[in-house]
Amino acid sequence: MTVKMSMRKPGFFEIDFIPLEPWFMVFWSGSEWFLSRGGRMWSVHHALNGIISQQSAIEGPVLVWGEDLPDPVPSGLSIENSVADSSMPLEELQLWKTALEDSGHYRRISSITIQSREGKRIVEILERKDPGSVRILLDDSTVNWTTLLRAVDEILAQSGTGGKHLIVDTTYTGKILVRVISLSDDSGDRP
Repeated sequence: MTVKMSMRKPGFFEIDFIPLEPWFMVFWSGSEWFLSRGGRMWSVHHALNGIISQQSAIEGPVLVWGEDLPDPVPSGLSIENSVADSSMPLEELQLWKTALEDSGHYRRISSITIQSREGKRIVEILERKDPGSVRILLDDSTVNWTTLLRAVDEILAQSGTGGKHLIVDTTYTGKILVRVISLSDDSGDRP
């Protein structure tokens, strides 16, 4: 909750209470967290969650924060009693969400994973298809996402890709790599 207090005139104060509203559900460090649009982060197991007006995230996809990235909240936080300012890249999250909405992919995905590969952030989106799934890897810059996601859709429309578990890697210049995986792979179907 955010509290704003202002003095209207000497001796008269106005206090506004703005409740926290979950924007994204975040899976990080083996736990589930809520992230507000203002960058506040708290555990889904917080002692006061029962009294907030909304107990689920506004956005559908779960945001998975990779273990190889800096901690989004300070370590040692009492997860059942604390709300902390997060270091999550809020503007970029909104850019990624908007780019995925514009491409038509946002409504089809179940998770967005942010991870690091060779010192660069990678955005992975998971689209579940019954049976099967598609994990699409993208650079964290949305500059070419429209073109790349259109090309991915064309690849997936080809016969022979249905019902499989695929990784589609668009992070290489000038090519898109498609790999079939088995669920027993370490890189299998995550949340």
